[in-house]
Amino acid sequence: MAMTPTGTLWHRVTAVASAVDPEERRHIFKAFVIGIFVWMLVYPLKLLVHHGFEGLVWLMAQAPSILCVFIPLALGALLTTRLSRNAGQCYYRVTNEETGEDEVHTLNLVAGDGLERAISLYYTSDPSYPAYQLGHKLTGRHQGVEARWGMPTLSLALRKWFATLCTLCSGGSGGLEASVSLIGESLAATVVKPRDVALSHKPTALQRAWDWWRVKEPDDLQTAQLCGIAAAIATLLSAPFAGAFFAVEVMYRRTPVVDKLIFALLSALVAFFLSNVFSPDLIRTDTVSTLFDTGKYLRPPIGDFRYFTALLIVTGLLTVVATVFRWLRSTMDALFHSRIGSPVWRHLIGMAITGLVVCLVALGLHLWAPDEHWNPIELVLGPGEEMVNHALANEVSLGIAATALAAKLIATLATITSGGSAGLLYPTMFFGAMVAAGVAQLFDFPHPVILIAPAMCASLVSIVNVPLAAILFTVEVFGSGYIVPALIALCLAAVITHKTSIYRAQRQASKRQVLPGISVVRMRVPKAWSQRTLADLKIRSRFRLTVIGMIDRTTEEPDKPYEEQVLLNPPPDQPLSTGDTLLMLGAEADLDEFKNFIREETRAESTRSTVPAPPPS
Repeated sequence: MAMTPTGTLWHRVTAVASAVDPEERRHIFKAFVIGIFVWMLVYPLKLLVHHGFEGLVWLMAQAPSILCVFIPLALGALLTTRLSRNAGQCYYRVTNEETGEDEVHTLNLVAGDGLERAISLYYTSDPSYPAYQLGHKLTGRHQGVEARWGMPTLSLALRKWFATLCTLCSGGSGGLEASVSLIGESLAATVVKPRDVALSHKPTALQRAWDWWRVKEPDDLQTAQLCGIAAAIATLLSAPFAGAFFAVEVMYRRTPVVDKLIFALLSALVAFFLSNVFSPDLIRTDTVSTLFDTGKYLRPPIGDFRYFTALLIVTGLLTVVATVFRWLRSTMDALFHSRIGSPVWRHLIGMAITGLVVCLVALGLHLWAPDEHWNPIELVLGPGEEMVNHALANEVSLGIAATALAAKLIATLATITSGGSAGLLYPTMFFGAMVAAGVAQLFDFPHPVILIAPAMCASLVSIVNVPLAAILFTVEVFGSGYIVPALIALCLAAVITHKTSIYRAQRQASKRQVLPGISVVRMRVPKAWSQRTLADLKIRSRFRLTVIGMIDRTTEEPDKPYEEQVLLNPPPDQPLSTGDTLLMLGAEADLDEFKNFIREETRAESTRSTVPAPPPS
């Protein structure tokens, strides 16, 4: 019997669908659904913050004095405090560099940088993340995905939504990316969270559909969480590829996961297309909505020596700004949380500092730049995209760029470290734009965009440490012509600042989990163990650890350099020498105990070496 054209088409469609793994089909469908739900909440927040801040600027222009800015700031601080009260806590563990001990820290789920909270919640369900690393009361009762369900999902997304609106529309200084990251993570967890379905003796279609949809493994949940974060960032930046890579880089830092990246890209693309379809500013041509008003793209002067000299100066200055930023953040964070116990007073003092910065900028403009008709509210407060647009249009002088950079730095840190609901991605790009605008004035470049585009890339690398997302953002927003200068700025900034991170909750990569609670680590042999054997040390019986391999640094002749030899399952009579590396397998608690023992051995050996030898008799 001949097959009809319709039957042939259906046969081809089913053949293509059957080629996709059933698990992948489930993740693809979830990625689309999560992208839609996240866009529905993040896109209105983006518009409301933009128009709300414009309304604040207009309102302050009608006010009799700049001091009136303290009124909305105080109201925003009080509302944010109320929304963050009883919101719950998440936890992260870091190693104290001075003592070497692991410390568990708590974070209010709503107040402060939402991206740190999203990172902590992302690893809450990971079974290879030991219970003592999480440090929360759910330990012992919930494991795996159940640990995430024990924390707020939809209620957290809504609280963070309103807290961000209150913070930024009242004049707080900061970006939206951290807040929408947490909103995206919480909405994704809400979408895949198990619901009670009435069971019957005969499975219904609803029960079968729910069994296909529901999350069973931590890996499924983390894929959904990445999709939510990527969709939120793509909605915010109008850059889907940068959004997906940002989500993966923030969670895994130096270990990108390609499998999860594909589904994150799908969610980001869904949110991106929805944003462009419903954008009120979209012109029905071949253009798409972008974060900044880049206008007509200009190709950078690749053959101009002055241009590359200016680019190197911009990148060098941004690494200095990044160093100052990290130092100020740690200092202000310690001051707010060690000296001020009340959350209400923390928020109020933080907003008071922000308002004081605005007043000082207004006074400085009046005294030293009376001809500069700048609104200090736009210069210091809010996300800062309007000032970036002014810089792109070559409307920012050197003095204004320097003033805006210093003021925005302090105001942003005062807002976020005190508990305001805002992020650091927008301010980071703001810093890059102001530095580039100032250098462009020094070199008399009529189009500062040729420096601002790569400067934003360098700034994202120096402060946020997301190189892949930074280069993709530059290409997506400014065009492929900027890839060469952006790569130059990226490489220079990454070489200087690649070991830094502003997100304290990022998972540390010193250990490699092979099973839940079981890790493999490398240990350098201390000097005190030189010429001893594994049998002498009794590592298995004393520390309950197994030496599965070692890097032996030996040489036959003393005048020749060391030669490294990898040994798997070394024999018990294997002699050790200073500089050898042992590959240890065992429980993480035992590995930590062994690490402390090595540290004490090294310290004792150092003490013995500094004591002078007794005089000869």
